[in-house]
Amino acid sequence: MPTHIKLVEAQPDPTTGTVSWLTEAQAILDRQSAASWEFADFLASDALPDDLSDGALADQLGVSRSKVCIYREVSTAWPYDKREQSLSFTHHMELYRLPEGHRLSLIRTAAASGWSPKRLRKSAREVSLSGRMAKSEEERRALKRKLDAALTDPRDAVTGLRNRLSTLTKLLEKDAAALSDAIVEVLTDDGIDSLHGNMRAGLARDLRRAGNRLEAKLQAMLDGVDAMATRLEGRG
Repeated sequence: MPTHIKLVEAQPDPTTGTVSWLTEAQAILDRQSAASWEFADFLASDALPDDLSDGALADQLGVSRSKVCIYREVSTAWPYDKREQSLSFTHHMELYRLPEGHRLSLIRTAAASGWSPKRLRKSAREVSLSGRMAKSEEERRALKRKLDAALTDPRDAVTGLRNRLSTLTKLLEKDAAALSDAIVEVLTDDGIDSLHGNMRAGLARDLRRAGNRLEAKLQAMLDGVDAMATRLEGRG
């Protein structure tokens, strides 16, 4: 199996001839990142038996099944020529679920701006959540176009309205679930008790903003339902 792993050794300071603790620590982290890439690339290669399940492999290696799956997916999502060599494996792992265009854009920004994995994770979540919201909005627009076409035939009006209400309810539930997932991820990863001062206040502000956006969408849907009910009553 071809490998692109390069071992990193701490280099001494040219002025003192010694290796500083910071340089040594960074070299250790670089070697750890290289080892993670090597393990991920191995999992994504043809070296494993076809009949070996992820669960069995995880048990034999003494790691979780989720780690086996995630590392393989990270390697697949990041071919060697797409990886940002100045950033760690952990940086790339924060983005592997995103579409390729977003992955590449964010990894380049992270490298240019010196972002930590935690800072990159925050941007990845924002992109992921906005993408899900945009998809829901497009589904709403498509549904409205279908309903407008259906309502040209009075016989389809009731069925079209009922279907629209049902679908809009499901879309709203998806938005709420997406928001809930994002909140749970933040609280699970960082721990609410570990947040202090500006971090706690910032999270509270972000949650309120997200809640307000969701409330506005819900109110818009309710206003539409009320307007339609009023029109139906006026035609009775």
